[in-house]
Amino acid sequence: MKNIISKKLKNSLLFFFVITVSLVHAQTKELRALLNQTVTIDDNHIKIRAHILAEYHEIKPKNDRVYYWFLSGKINHTRGGYSGRILEGDYTEFFADNNLKTQGFFKVGLKHGDWKYWYPNGEHQRIESWKHGELNGDFEEYNQQGIRTRKGSYKNNLLHGKIITYDKNGGEENTTYYKNGVIVTKEELEESEKEEAKESKKKPKKTPKEKKIDEKKNKQKSEPIKKEKTVKEKKIKKEKAVEEVSK
Repeated sequence: MKNIISKKLKNSLLFFFVITVSLVHAQTKELRALLNQTVTIDDNHIKIRAHILAEYHEIKPKNDRVYYWFLSGKINHTRGGYSGRILEGDYTEFFADNNLKTQGFFKVGLKHGDWKYWYPNGEHQRIESWKHGELNGDFEEYNQQGIRTRKGSYKNNLLHGKIITYDKNGGEENTTYYKNGVIVTKEELEESEKEEAKESKKKPKKTPKEKKIDEKKNKQKSEPIKKEKTVKEKKIKKEKAVEEVSK
């Protein structure tokens, strides 16, 4: 009898957990939709559907990263700065015939995650991985017939690892080894990777207490920016109110 009750209790708790997770996920998606605003750009050659933050969001740009932002009906990109509403969320470009051209994701104005590019005939042109505005991870390139021409990987925006090129029939043609953007031998790359693995093992992992301290420090750094933003918003609202009264 006890086993039956215990089993029923476990099933009930599992059901409650699944429902709770589902509700949290749904609420997160709804919140993201509220925070983001969709913009659509349409000209003779290309159509763009992107997402921007619904409210002005101030960030501290990194000088070596390219930021994408929206202003006056156009999407702009500049290294180390921005002057508009930064892109946040899904990004899609279409050819004039509505065929896919580019598809990816922006995180605080920076390319992030998997990005895909197509030829006008619908064949893949390139697939690549980004992390906070830097090429990081595997990539593949194709010709207009859909045959792979090159594949490899990036590390911090530089070619790193084994890069393979293919002939017109898709067979392996040449292999080159890179270490942080520099051509090396296979043995040099393997030795370098072994050394990196050793170094990473030596580094002590942070305890939960240390992680909390780091989070607290990061929060304290962001507070002045938030306060400055609030002051700016109040100032803008006040100026608008004065303008309305004067009218």
